[in-house]
Amino acid sequence: MEKIFEELKDKTQPERWTRVIALEKFGKPALEYLHKALDDGDKWVRYMAADALGNIGDVRSIERLIPLLNDMDQDVRFAAAFALGNIGHPSAIPALTQTCSKDNCFVKVAAEEALAKVEETQKTSVHKRNHISMVEMIAYCGLACQTCPIYLATRQENKEEQLRMRTEIVRLCKELYGMPYELKDITDCDGCRTEGGRLFSGCTTCVMRKCARKKGLESCAYCPDYACKELRAFFGKDPGAKTRLDQIRRARQR
Repeated sequence: MEKIFEELKDKTQPERWTRVIALEKFGKPALEYLHKALDDGDKWVRYMAADALGNIGDVRSIERLIPLLNDMDQDVRFAAAFALGNIGHPSAIPALTQTCSKDNCFVKVAAEEALAKVEETQKTSVHKRNHISMVEMIAYCGLACQTCPIYLATRQENKEEQLRMRTEIVRLCKELYGMPYELKDITDCDGCRTEGGRLFSGCTTCVMRKCARKKGLESCAYCPDYACKELRAFFGKDPGAKTRLDQIRRARQR
């Protein structure tokens, strides 16, 4: 683990966030290294470290994750809220409640869902939730539909709040991905793998989705050509997608 962490700290290394994935495989023995990764200057390292800690589910990570709810990057704040929900301990309730009252619509939804998970955990006395149990909500490409802003906007019943969310989606698509979407393009979506349900206009033209469905695959993780050029390019935009697909592949091999 020490060698992997040294590589993670080496800022000359490409795609340093992949070292976080390697550390996650060690489970609880890697907690100290993953906690340190939360302070990294790279947003994707912080994002992936939060995601890894949520998957490991150790309550010792809560006090290190809570400060990330105030991170300057909204993706990191989102990941921190989601991780706290996965851990499911009531000590995170005050911080998550505060996030619900002050953050933007996307992080607010993540915090609200995290609070719901904590409440459910307390009711059922289950102290760990594994997001792979929700594999049916993972898109072909590895995107987590249940945390996708477009999916979350679809679920928003307050029309005024839904409009704000979709306006923000348009802005983010243009600024982060160079996609010239307009408000009318942000349609309802029940998830990438929905059959007969509502589907986001962008998903209908997705090359990876079309390819997987043509091959009769439930996920790109099951493709003999994994990971193809298109997927590798997508992983650069959403490293979390690679983590989820790799976990699906490992689960199948057990």
